[in-house]
Amino acid sequence: MKRPVVPGVIHLPSDADIHDSYLAKGAKIVTPLFEPAGFGRHWEPVAALIPGTIAKEVVIGSLGTIYGIESVRREPSPHDLWEDTKQQAAALKDALIASVRNLFFLSGGSEEDMPAPGTIQTRLKSQFDGPLAAYSYMVFVLLYIPCISTIAAIKEEFGWRLAIFEILFLPLLAYGTSVSVYQIGRIFLS
Repeated sequence: MKRPVVPGVIHLPSDADIHDSYLAKGAKIVTPLFEPAGFGRHWEPVAALIPGTIAKEVVIGSLGTIYGIESVRREPSPHDLWEDTKQQAAALKDALIASVRNLFFLSGGSEEDMPAPGTIQTRLKSQFDGPLAAYSYMVFVLLYIPCISTIAAIKEEFGWRLAIFEILFLPLLAYGTSVSVYQIGRIFLS
């Protein structure tokens, strides 16, 4: 079965399936290295780390592209500006109320209160063996190479030595920390 072609930078060469792209091939090679960290069974989360060096928030967008979720074109809604503004204001009000409520009540509510999982959330749950593996992945993403603009700023302020040190040291720190989180967590959660 041929998968749909998803256009974009992640999808090179452009006529290939996303699972046969250069990004996928490279990620499939290094994915087993992340098994001790809990997220080395599927290439998709590892592949999202590569464009994530542009900016950390790109990791989720990259996962959406890899999973084919972001390739879906949505038709613009027929609402006018006033209707859209009212909807956004109502959503903001609900989010603020929920945030304040969560500050004082740490239980998080019941399962019925939780929104239905989205497509990307469902796909992510299938990629990780459990919350500990997902947490380990999050730790890795937070600690590995800072974005390119940060590296450029470090180079300008402190020179190439510190910039290169960050490029080499931070992935090792992220890997060691995420492996430690996962392995120690497995001991306590077993």
